[in-house]
Amino acid sequence: MKHTRLYSCLLAVVMLVMASATALAQEFAYTAKSATFLKSGEKGTVSVSFSNSEKVRILEGKIKLPAELSFVVKNAEKGYLAISSTDRTKDATLFLKSIDEHNAMFLVSTTPKGIAAGNGDIFTFDVNATSNIAIAQNIEFSGLNISVAADKPVATANNFTATVCNEAFKLLPSVSPVTVQQGVEQKVSFAMAFEPKVLSGLQFDLVMPEGLSVVEDSYEVTNRCPNHIAQLVKGHFTVLVKDITESRNFNGKDGDVCSFKVVANEKFVDGSEILFKNIKAVSSDEMGNTKYYGGDLAVKVTLDKTATGINGINADEFGEGADGIYQLNGVRTDKLQRGVNIVVKNGKAVKIVKK
Repeated sequence: MKHTRLYSCLLAVVMLVMASATALAQEFAYTAKSATFLKSGEKGTVSVSFSNSEKVRILEGKIKLPAELSFVVKNAEKGYLAISSTDRTKDATLFLKSIDEHNAMFLVSTTPKGIAAGNGDIFTFDVNATSNIAIAQNIEFSGLNISVAADKPVATANNFTATVCNEAFKLLPSVSPVTVQQGVEQKVSFAMAFEPKVLSGLQFDLVMPEGLSVVEDSYEVTNRCPNHIAQLVKGHFTVLVKDITESRNFNGKDGDVCSFKVVANEKFVDGSEILFKNIKAVSSDEMGNTKYYGGDLAVKVTLDKTATGINGINADEFGEGADGIYQLNGVRTDKLQRGVNIVVKNGKAVKIVKK
């Protein structure tokens, strides 16, 4: 019985330690750009970001490069490699020391000031690319230890990778200018240009600013995608083949691929941005599927201030024959509701107050 109780106590302690370690890992996270583009045979720079919920003193870890990349040497005799600070670490001491041609250890020491809680780049380092680098490959980061304070245990962050791509195979996404009116649906078109191959699929993460939302089931593909459908699930937008027995390819190598509609409410701030993150596309041929990257895209959204407001008119009469009637939260209705309505009629949006 005593042994059973002792075992139970030890098990509880182990589970508590594991839970604490997991919690610590969730408080700290490293990230990199969705894709860093390098030119064959030239030097490039890789940025590393860090998210921390409390001030930290020391960061350390390992970096492993793929075979087609090598570190830029700063001091060959001491094995120091090129590393640079950012605004978040401008008062820190940084080291990047070579283990071998493709492996190195980094150290960021900020004692006593520390890195304040927040999110953003903490350092950059330089790499050399061979004369013919691959379309895409990963830099691996591991052994990521974080020292918060002398009287606290060392925390860890999850391993992660940074994708580096050959700039010659970079996707060229674009989005048409976006102007919105409160309560009025507005179409947003997404275009893709890519000369090396005909594409057959597309995906990106869609991050909307406060006060601007995507109209449900408004996602469409253009005539560039004759055998595809568009979907949006939890912020992840995809253009997929709907029938694998038909052609998978887009038509042409440039132009609009898909679209969706957005609607603004009273919380929307003029000049906010829609973010298109982790843009990727795929081509399909007899050799299989090949993935390409486009990085991130931010599109500014402006508020159309030409819409007029009218009070004291016969609201019901004005609402007759309207092209659309919306509430301030963007919900479309069949008729005017008590309070403020946005009425679209004859190409203009008018704010109507029904008492």
